[in-house]
Amino acid sequence: MEQAERKVVHRAQYDNHLVEVIDRGDERFLIFAGHIVQSSMSINQPERLTLSYTRYMMAALLAGTGPEKVLIVGLGAGSLLRFLNFHFPNCLIDGIDNAADIISLSREYFHLPDKPEITIHCCDGYDFLADLPAEHRYDLILVDAFDAEGMSRTVYRSEFFALCREHLTQKGLISLNLWSGNSDRLDEVRQDVGSWFSATVEMPVPKRGNVICLGRNSEPIWPILRKNRSDLEALSEKYGINFKAIINVCLKNNLGFIQRLSYRFNKNNWNN
Repeated sequence: MEQAERKVVHRAQYDNHLVEVIDRGDERFLIFAGHIVQSSMSINQPERLTLSYTRYMMAALLAGTGPEKVLIVGLGAGSLLRFLNFHFPNCLIDGIDNAADIISLSREYFHLPDKPEITIHCCDGYDFLADLPAEHRYDLILVDAFDAEGMSRTVYRSEFFALCREHLTQKGLISLNLWSGNSDRLDEVRQDVGSWFSATVEMPVPKRGNVICLGRNSEPIWPILRKNRSDLEALSEKYGINFKAIINVCLKNNLGFIQRLSYRFNKNNWNN
């Protein structure tokens, strides 16, 4: 963002870190340390997912008609929560963030919904799940928890993923935002995810360092990607997400060449 185009809406220090809310035209940004874009929002369409990695995280919507209970770990400015509440107004959502100041900013500047179906918790994601009754389960768990050093170590670890598996419904999905900037840490997290979820796919987000990982345990993931063209176009139009491009990235990065040919052949037969 060029300085001439910026309008500072809010600026403060939280835990010795600079946090800003910046407007540029129709877009509002939550920025850390003067340059790290933590979140963004369309002022006129706050439900729209403006950052590409958040759209990839919602590839989980290809699994069915829509979630009834969702957990978001790493609320930030609430992009995923606003999107889900807009499209699924009756969906019960638990939003987790361990920074009270960020939750307050989200309420004041980023249209965080205030309604009975939504509960915001200021706590650590692992602690929240560890204290949750065993019978409390989610259709979808979204994990986007970062701190100053990258992927939160209290969240992105084997014990946390074990709890996620325990608190997912039989056909539930977990969608994780991973970071490719630290290859050793990424490999470590991949191994932990794979130890608890038998079916996973990864989607590196084009032109970004984000890698989105979908996981489930009871059923394979590939069948949820078998959508015909008209269905994909309808879903893309409904949610403002280019699902065809996301599926292509998924195919490219999770299947070998022969497997991709076989998948596309079977998919074409499926659609005919």
